[in-house]
Amino acid sequence: MHMHVVGGEVKVQRTESSRSDRSTQPLAPKMSGENGRIQLVLVVIALVVAIAALVVALVGLSLKGTTQITIPDYANGGVPSSLSSSGTSSDKIWSIAIGHANYNEAYIDEKTGTLKGFLIDIANAVCKYGNKNCRIVYDVWTHCWNSESGQVSRGGTGLMSDWYDACTGWYGTYDRYRTFTFSDPYGRGDPESLYAKPGSPLVTSWREMAGKKIGILDGWWTDEICLNRNADRFTSGTPFTSDRVIHYAQPEDLVEAVMNGDIDYGFQSESGYIAQELQRVEGDPVIPCAVHGPSTMTRKVNQEFLNWWNEAQKRLMATTEYKRICKDLEEEHGHIPGQTANNYCFI
Repeated sequence: MHMHVVGGEVKVQRTESSRSDRSTQPLAPKMSGENGRIQLVLVVIALVVAIAALVVALVGLSLKGTTQITIPDYANGGVPSSLSSSGTSSDKIWSIAIGHANYNEAYIDEKTGTLKGFLIDIANAVCKYGNKNCRIVYDVWTHCWNSESGQVSRGGTGLMSDWYDACTGWYGTYDRYRTFTFSDPYGRGDPESLYAKPGSPLVTSWREMAGKKIGILDGWWTDEICLNRNADRFTSGTPFTSDRVIHYAQPEDLVEAVMNGDIDYGFQSESGYIAQELQRVEGDPVIPCAVHGPSTMTRKVNQEFLNWWNEAQKRLMATTEYKRICKDLEEEHGHIPGQTANNYCFI
């Protein structure tokens, strides 16, 4: 391109080279419009997918009772796997402790290593009628209720510390009611009595308690508090001192102590292991200790548990299933010493 000045005017003359200069300039992409449309389509698709995912999530949150919690039947008496949660507070899995495993109410099956017995059957049935998810857990009974020689009986560490929701198979007593609350009983209370070495003169001379030693089991309702509350039946009201009340962790140890002469009597209920091995004293030896028979013990603040348990237990006890569970004390669990249906159950 050349410029000429003619009469004060600037004239521009295009040359061949200027045309070639223009031809070498880069061209704008011809596909820019098409690319924009593709990007727009991708953005729209992403938005649609995100909205669909949000809708699915909201619908899922609005549904209740769709979560299935399965507890194996073999897991220490776990509830039947047909029970499911409801999406509210019933999603909670309630844990119920069993601590007594020596009788047909509760024992450890040698073949399977699992808990069996009346208490496990009752707990599973109540949970079923209450449409609750429950687990049976095994723990030493002193973690439910603790009584030690020379100490005030008190709530066990496990139940007080909320390791589990309740302990089942426990009798309501005056001192336990000061700490815990109880469900309605599902069985009759056992008469309590004194037991001596079979054939011993102590069987008939039990009223002469001066200097005599009595063995009791840790955690049981047949404790020194009950003995002293009924001391007028033995010692004209003189309390039993701590050196005369000997505590044992296991009933086998107590029986051995009686048979060896280390102590004079064992104090327990009529259905316990001690009653199977020793001889009940003659005369009128019944010593009332319990307010009521076996039930489920829980913390006083656990009213939600108590409400649904009592309601479900009431429904269960009105059915033939309760009677069947009671008969299984002898039919299914009768190979283990313990209770009979007629003495133990409300049938």
